[in-house]
Amino acid sequence: MSRFEDLLAEERPSVERYVRFRLHLAEDAEDCLQEIYLTAYHKFAQLRSEASFKAWILGIARNKCNDYFRKKARQLEIPVDLLTVRDVTEGREGVTETETVRETLELLGKTWRVIHTPGHTAGCLCYYIEDEDLLFSGDTLFQESVGRTDLPTARPGEIIDSVVNKLFVLPDDTKVYPGHGGSSRIGHEKQYNIVARYRGQRRS
Repeated sequence: MSRFEDLLAEERPSVERYVRFRLHLAEDAEDCLQEIYLTAYHKFAQLRSEASFKAWILGIARNKCNDYFRKKARQLEIPVDLLTVRDVTEGREGVTETETVRETLELLGKTWRVIHTPGHTAGCLCYYIEDEDLLFSGDTLFQESVGRTDLPTARPGEIIDSVVNKLFVLPDDTKVYPGHGGSSRIGHEKQYNIVARYRGQRRS
């Protein structure tokens, strides 16, 4: 066996536990694991110390899982009536099917737009009712603030882009209902939110 195979054999259980925890669909986890092992094999010569192999390959696993969630999340920025049971979003417990969301919105009898707003996590979504100027912003946009960015898959630059370039383009009168705290309006947030100064910029 090569040295890479020896080290991988020792750490394979840790990698598989991590990936299977993050990706609940078995077929997706298997595909991701193959990408991780292939990437690690090709980059093995870049490893500075064998003592750091575990941290190194888990870092590759984390990046591959994040890539998976970004790919899935991009697929979600479509009309709600086109969402299917296989669409997923990422959260604290891994991936979540959106069928329940779709059914709930259909029962309300409203036309909703699903807006992918990564930053707090890779799969964050906001829901906008255009004919009533209502935005349910989850953990992306709060009253004069934004969601925390110290979680797995969180990126400060991405949440700024999401708020400034996806939510601040909505009408000023749009009522904002965050996942926590008080309500607000887009016009107010464009003036007083902590990320308002980044309007017109790309940060991610």
